[in-house]
Amino acid sequence: MKFFRRNDLSSYKRLHMALAMSCGGVRKWGLVTELAGEYKVSRQFLYDNEALLRRPFEVQNKPQTDDFDAFVHKLILCLRLYCNGSTEGISKTLQALNWGPDSTGHISGFLHATAKFCSLEIPCKGVPVVLLLDEIFANGNPVFVVLEAASHYILDIVLMPDRKADTWEGVLRRLQAAGVDIELLVKDQGSSLKAAAQTLGLAERADLFHLLKPFDPYLPSLERHAYGAMEEEFERARVFENRKYEESLGKCLAQYEAACSETRKAVRASDNYDELHQWLHDAFNSFTAAGRVRNKKMAEGDIEAALSLMESEFSCHKGILSAAKFLRKNLPDYWSYFDQLEGIVQHHATLITEHTLRASCLAWQLAKKSRAVKSANWKKELARQSQAQLDFALTGADEGLKSAVQVLFAALDSNVRSSSPLEAINSIIRTHLNACRGQITQESLTMLAFFLNHRTATRGRYDGSSPYERLTGIPEKESPIERLLKLSPRAVKRQNQHPAQPFLETDLRNVA
Repeated sequence: MKFFRRNDLSSYKRLHMALAMSCGGVRKWGLVTELAGEYKVSRQFLYDNEALLRRPFEVQNKPQTDDFDAFVHKLILCLRLYCNGSTEGISKTLQALNWGPDSTGHISGFLHATAKFCSLEIPCKGVPVVLLLDEIFANGNPVFVVLEAASHYILDIVLMPDRKADTWEGVLRRLQAAGVDIELLVKDQGSSLKAAAQTLGLAERADLFHLLKPFDPYLPSLERHAYGAMEEEFERARVFENRKYEESLGKCLAQYEAACSETRKAVRASDNYDELHQWLHDAFNSFTAAGRVRNKKMAEGDIEAALSLMESEFSCHKGILSAAKFLRKNLPDYWSYFDQLEGIVQHHATLITEHTLRASCLAWQLAKKSRAVKSANWKKELARQSQAQLDFALTGADEGLKSAVQVLFAALDSNVRSSSPLEAINSIIRTHLNACRGQITQESLTMLAFFLNHRTATRGRYDGSSPYERLTGIPEKESPIERLLKLSPRAVKRQNQHPAQPFLETDLRNVA
């Protein structure tokens, strides 16, 4: 039938129907059928009429802003940078909220246009700095990341076609041309990066994280093997106990004894490797348990002893032997850490008494370990021990001595030996790359680095400060999202917004 407008339904009747539908929580069963029969309307008309009543209240939940586009753009940046949202994911979110523009083309265009206006500042010109360098991958292409060690400020992040020495040399030369005075490079043992540093005559240091990393996989591996051997021993014992025929007892007994022997070997291997692994890590400690500085000679002897015992105990384990060979090969690039450490301690020994110096050095070392461990309980315990050592060191100390200890801590922190801060930032970048697979460009990487440089930490040692603030001393006055919105061009046209109309009779009649 042809659709006729229902002029007999006044606005009051329509309002009554909408209110009745909205109160369905009181009575749901048969309500729509009863209203449709009473007013001679379709069920769809009742639902549309109810939606018209709800629309003004739903619109009020939207941000009351003169420029709704600005709010949507801010939400897009937050979803992209804080939540690592893909273009499709952001579009679905906006569609679910009924906020536009929500097309993937608009979102992609806005992000691309904003990223084009981003650039990384070089706020450390002329000051000698230590750089942390590493490579990660996006869509099979290497991404070079250069971090200032003290502040964790990303100086450069570039998408490159290869990992050759000439490519790394070009990145370092560009930084030098921008005014960066490179004092030291802390890096992994990649041959191309090492060749680039030698070509430019830059001091380099092997990264402790990558030096010890080859030893880590075998700790859980040997432990799993030990548990597997125990399980096999229990199974052989069960089979032996359940044998009823005398001719099979001898065979089952031999299997059980072989399983017991294998269990003893596996448990011994796991325990020994656990002990040697811990010994090897302790050999790289900056200070002994008595708070005395560990020099190169002491460290070299302890490391060699741990490696020799590993090679003797696991002479048939190719992985452990290969890790030991790798460490011996690259240790010469690490010794500069102990040389610089010894010089720092000798200098401050003239300013701080021996008792205070040794206790302070232990407090610093424990605090560093508390930040490195992952277990929350260990973090608390090591932090407590560090604070106890520091309180012991500063008992009865005057303000001058306390100030000297703080200067000592700053000097010890400046002697960088690991690229762990860069690894932490790389984990954030990798998560972003995985979430936005296929949507990564050089501009988007620059925008991500800009965001990370100006993002204020909310916990930990650097709570309340951003890398930019730590590097320059200039406090952040606005969030990184607001900075990006100021950089974003006005090329994206505003979408015409349709403000909600009041629930008037004319609107009600247009439903039918």
